[in-house]
Amino acid sequence: MNLLTSAKSLTEWMIAVRRELHQYPELSHQEEKTKAFIEEQLTSFGIATKSYTGKDVVGVLRGRLPGKTIAVRADMDALPILEETGLPFSSENKGVMHACGHDGHMAMVLGLAKKLTEEKADFQGTVVFLFQHAEESVPGGARELVEAGVLDEVDMVVGGHLWQPLPKGMLGIRKGPIMAGASQFEIKINGHGGHGSMPHATVDPIYMASQIIGQAYAMINRQFSPEERAVLSFGTIQSGTNYNIIPNEANIGGTVRYFDERVMRSMEEKLDLLLQSVTTAYGGAYELTFIKGDPPVVNDAALVDVMKQEAQTIEGLSDIADIEPIYAGEDFSHYAQTVPSVYFLLGMGGDYNHHHPKFDIDESMLKTGCNLMEQTILRLLEG
Repeated sequence: MNLLTSAKSLTEWMIAVRRELHQYPELSHQEEKTKAFIEEQLTSFGIATKSYTGKDVVGVLRGRLPGKTIAVRADMDALPILEETGLPFSSENKGVMHACGHDGHMAMVLGLAKKLTEEKADFQGTVVFLFQHAEESVPGGARELVEAGVLDEVDMVVGGHLWQPLPKGMLGIRKGPIMAGASQFEIKINGHGGHGSMPHATVDPIYMASQIIGQAYAMINRQFSPEERAVLSFGTIQSGTNYNIIPNEANIGGTVRYFDERVMRSMEEKLDLLLQSVTTAYGGAYELTFIKGDPPVVNDAALVDVMKQEAQTIEGLSDIADIEPIYAGEDFSHYAQTVPSVYFLLGMGGDYNHHHPKFDIDESMLKTGCNLMEQTILRLLEG
């Protein structure tokens, strides 16, 4: 806390906030100390806070005149990763780490709240500071918050992500889908086990699973066009107990990524048909379970235009790029499905990607991100 009080500039203050949050990360749905810290900061600015789910923090700042209401979102949760950065402010919670940049997101939005209050709320309309729990889990906090009514009086939402894959200083943005919808699937293959020396007397679930995996990848390449941007990946295979025993069942699981709900439904239908054909051919059976995740993040075209215009004046931005959609998922999509929204990626480069135990953010981009959100929000409130 001494670093917070001794900071001589807003940038220094945001860096201190980020390091404090980085040192004490918390997993999804467990962000109790993080929540208390954010409430403390917002209250110190004179911003009243409330919670819609008991796990989030929402602050409301009203300008000098009535007008539109714009929410700005930051995610609070960390990941179950053992940190290996060696930073002097490394995680104190062993096995838990801010390995995605959420500590930076919170610092930027708190910095924005601090700046706007110090400027005596000299704007028209209302800004809602939405600190969301459980972005990394499915179902996540965004869905819970929307169902709880957090956007009932909100006209627009702004959100973003510090993004390692983009070069430092690049603003990555696009109209329409910018991040993918993501769902999980689980498949249970039922066969009839036996001795490894007599496979003809069994219905081998491992063999059926191997056929399903190969044919599923071929299905994506041959039944969906590249423009449909359909992605299917298997991540788990579990079966068997010993080298010479053909088991009774095999379990495989994976994920699908998509930018169009129609494509998602088609992938589910085609995978089900594939399972039917393979298991029928070899005398087995199957159970398919789809776990619907978050839909795609779809940017409002008019809001993207405003952000791109404002970005031209922001110090620290070296490039503004209309990027290709990202196949990672983001539960910001639930806000974007409810009200017009804009989501951006702020490039910062770096040697280690998100979710790596040595991942770190470039703290010099906190000022850039804060200013970009401020300028975009004030311009939208003026309109």
